[in-house]
Amino acid sequence: MAIIINDNPNEDVKNVVLSDDGTGYGIHIPSLIINYNEGEILKRYFQDNKNNILLLLNTIIEVTFEIERELQTDYTIWYSPDHSSIYPLINDLYAYHQEMSAFTKLDIHLGFSSHLTYKEGDTQAKDNCYGAGKYCGVPGKYGITDGRVILNEALNQKCIYNYAYENDKTNLFWEYMITFYQQCILTSNFNEECSQQAMSDASVPEDPIKKCIDSSFEERRPSLRPTCKNKILDSELEIRQNHYITKLPMILINGRVYKGNFNAESIFEALCAGLVSKPEACRALPGYSNEKASAFLISN
Repeated sequence: MAIIINDNPNEDVKNVVLSDDGTGYGIHIPSLIINYNEGEILKRYFQDNKNNILLLLNTIIEVTFEIERELQTDYTIWYSPDHSSIYPLINDLYAYHQEMSAFTKLDIHLGFSSHLTYKEGDTQAKDNCYGAGKYCGVPGKYGITDGRVILNEALNQKCIYNYAYENDKTNLFWEYMITFYQQCILTSNFNEECSQQAMSDASVPEDPIKKCIDSSFEERRPSLRPTCKNKILDSELEIRQNHYITKLPMILINGRVYKGNFNAESIFEALCAGLVSKPEACRALPGYSNEKASAFLISN
């Protein structure tokens, strides 16, 4: 096992997601990150006994992964609106959501990049970006020629999610995502017109969503958006940086990175594993066990 010691004594690793930054291909053993203070204890132990090779060779470190169970399982999906794998997943998860809505809570966060040359305080507009390059989309997929189309859809989906969950109409978000998938993703018709039609077909009210998007920009005039800040995108970027989310798409369950198969049935089983009281839908799983959780969740 590789034990990684956090080098920041003021940071709690409970708030750190241990993820692959692109150099993890060489690690073929389990890895665990621990707090700075615990790391200092281990380092002192090995330093104090560096001449006692026999003792060190017979030292055993026991690691226990506790499965925290809650009355409600919270799960978060990190993605970009142009990730093709997200939409069939949500499509397949919808049936489980309808059975488990009283026991689970979905949250979504949208990922995007900043321009390579962006610096805080920049005022020069950049292609494919808002905020003078602070938030950018990458064109190419689905015939998209301007990355801001992706950012617009990110704002649209976040505002639909907020409206649906704040007004106890959660199915609106799911139905919009499925409709957008069927009408816009599968047909490579990723644009504002298709999104508007999907909203209409999913019975999503247009006015509150438009108000949510418009009010998120510092400047209401569309001509100024390429250089102005956006409070929703700012928040998404800050949350991603604070939680070290480096890889998309990503799923967290009760704050822990989900490492199981990326399909609805496996995720549903992991959601069940996080619950104290199991609904009937969980108990109906083939071979279900109350302790079946360690295969899905990795503790921070």
